[in-house]
Amino acid sequence: MATAPERDAMLATARYLFNTQGYDRVSMRQLAEELHMAVGNLTYYFPRKQQIVEELMDQSFALTRTDGPVTSLAQIDGMLSRMLDTLLRNSFFFLDEAFAGDRRNKEHHGYLRGRMLEGLENLTALGLFRSDFTPEIRETVLSMLLMTHVTWLRSQMRAHTPSAEALQKAKAAFLRAHWVILTPYLTPRGLEELTKMQG
Repeated sequence: MATAPERDAMLATARYLFNTQGYDRVSMRQLAEELHMAVGNLTYYFPRKQQIVEELMDQSFALTRTDGPVTSLAQIDGMLSRMLDTLLRNSFFFLDEAFAGDRRNKEHHGYLRGRMLEGLENLTALGLFRSDFTPEIRETVLSMLLMTHVTWLRSQMRAHTPSAEALQKAKAAFLRAHWVILTPYLTPRGLEELTKMQG
């Protein structure tokens, strides 16, 4: 039986290969060779390559889940930040059309969308967003923001193996761009909180 660190190593190696070479181009044999183990040992833990993807995504999606009500702009910022981290960590999953209809992807997207809308509604009620930031406008703005995520990810992956530092800089700039879109809807109190949050 594989220990937790051994299983983590299998998943980390698979993620790296899927991201750098593409899911379809990585065979179980290649993954086993990279791990210095027999294919039979690998398939004992993961009989199918798809099971590796399922575990990777279940782990990643778990990191973006939040509990309790959203009562600050920092919580919205944190949710957006974790979404972008998930995209960057698992770029193969979001860029490969084969996973577009994946149940986990749809469920997770629905969950995040719902939490974000709920958060924006709470913050409007708390006076951080203007009262004319109506449910219809919130829905439209959020849809626009979320639709840009995969396009942004594609633009980052065009660079041949971008460095972790470059990706983090790009992520920070993109996260700030979200707030450029949201800023016109903030109240003076909301603007003050945003200024403090962004330092």
